[in-house]
Amino acid sequence: MQLLVFVKWRAEKYDNIEVNTDVSPGEFKKILKDLTGVPEERQKVFISGALLGDESFEGIKIKNGSQVMVMGTKEELPKSIISNVVPEVDKSSPPSPVEVEPVLQLPLGLVNFGNTCYMNSAVQLLYAVPEFRAFVQRAPVSSLNVLSQEVRGVFTAIRLIFTGLSNAKDAILPVTLVEAFGKAYPQFGIQTNLLGAMVESRQQIFEQQDANECFLEFIRLLQQIKSDATVFKAHPVPSPKSFGEDSGWNPIDRFLAGKFANTLTNEEDESEPPQHTTETFLQLPCYISQEVKFLHIGLKNNLESKLQKTSQSSGREMSYKKVSRYARLPGYLCIQIMRFYYKEKTKSNTKIMKDIKFQMSLDLYDDCTDDLKTKMNSYRAKMEKMEDKEKNATKKHGKFANKRPPNPDDNPDMYEPYWLPDDLGSNNTGKYQLLAVLTHKGRGNSGHYVTWVRRSGGWFLLDDSNASQVTEDEILRLSGGGEYHSAYILLYGPARIRTSVPEAEEEMEVDPVK
Repeated sequence: MQLLVFVKWRAEKYDNIEVNTDVSPGEFKKILKDLTGVPEERQKVFISGALLGDESFEGIKIKNGSQVMVMGTKEELPKSIISNVVPEVDKSSPPSPVEVEPVLQLPLGLVNFGNTCYMNSAVQLLYAVPEFRAFVQRAPVSSLNVLSQEVRGVFTAIRLIFTGLSNAKDAILPVTLVEAFGKAYPQFGIQTNLLGAMVESRQQIFEQQDANECFLEFIRLLQQIKSDATVFKAHPVPSPKSFGEDSGWNPIDRFLAGKFANTLTNEEDESEPPQHTTETFLQLPCYISQEVKFLHIGLKNNLESKLQKTSQSSGREMSYKKVSRYARLPGYLCIQIMRFYYKEKTKSNTKIMKDIKFQMSLDLYDDCTDDLKTKMNSYRAKMEKMEDKEKNATKKHGKFANKRPPNPDDNPDMYEPYWLPDDLGSNNTGKYQLLAVLTHKGRGNSGHYVTWVRRSGGWFLLDDSNASQVTEDEILRLSGGGEYHSAYILLYGPARIRTSVPEAEEEMEVDPVK
């Protein structure tokens, strides 16, 4: 039986941890190790006052919502893989002004188990979307029945990691995910020795894999899981308003899927009526060619193409022009810069190093259908009006110039919904702000993946277990042009409309009347 329980270890609390009472407690203890860092042999696990053994759950009174108490000391990690390390303070002397300053709370990283940076970066990219975080931690157990046992193990591991990234203090050990992912998708579980030859000995490391292929597997997994409004309402933390009141939707189609309206025109026979079709996308490709130097040019090139196909009227092959326009823009836009291709001569992947400039903001309004533009117009006008208010407030009150806007995730009531009323999870302005960048450093099949994310207005580098703060200028230098970190996947989130400018209004009220 699959249950969701609450785990307490020392001062740490973890919500909605999945336990399967049909298998041995050892599987649950592996999850507890990932969560707390306490090895199985050191764990004492109490459920409803009873000590959990190693053989079975027989005699243990456990149900949904039960509290699990874990006792034991954690296995210390090497200092090189622990994030958020704060130096010890000498309490014998009075604290200096420097010592009492708040320590920057860095996001948490994931430990690399040998060439698993591709997986760590893909997980961090997935975690960057607030609605994905909320959905994974609230997904009803019953909705997982559509998954195979192996794929279900992957979801359970992702949920466990998301819980750890939200609550833990040190880098997460993704042991369960590495094992489960290799079982569910064997192509990602291939191991080699250090020389690259496939071996079956114990001295093995994982082969490097493509981070985007891993990310797409995560996306396909979440696409199979349906929502349950009743379960969401019962959760102690309110769900995002974009979840709505209905059930049966999945987070990928709602927040990541866009739609093209395509028109196919016969260039050789004007009498043939145009063909109209629709097409769904989860990622937009940016193909690299000699003339493409900027991301927006690569995206625009995808909207028009020529192809040869058999004419339904004449029955012979003819030349057609395909024109695409955005009929739906998702709340979160994922773009893959097509840097890798397979080189037949060397039988290996080759990386295109070219510099492709991207922007911190993106506006796709001009390439939308007329119908979608009409729906967006009032929201764009409202956004422009609010931006003008902020500019005017900055001119009158210079102290607001460098003040970061409040974080929408922590202050949802300070922002208007970013979606259209009849389409939850869509984008109602066509405008986006860069949210995360997954990069590759190096060449071809080798190299290293990391993720750069925007949190609370600032930017952070998540390099496996190490986290550090970076500047916006450093993000813009990820455009490529060499073996340094090159943007491979760009994740944009919705540009938000402020409901008001409270700081400016408050300041204006106390200004003397002139």
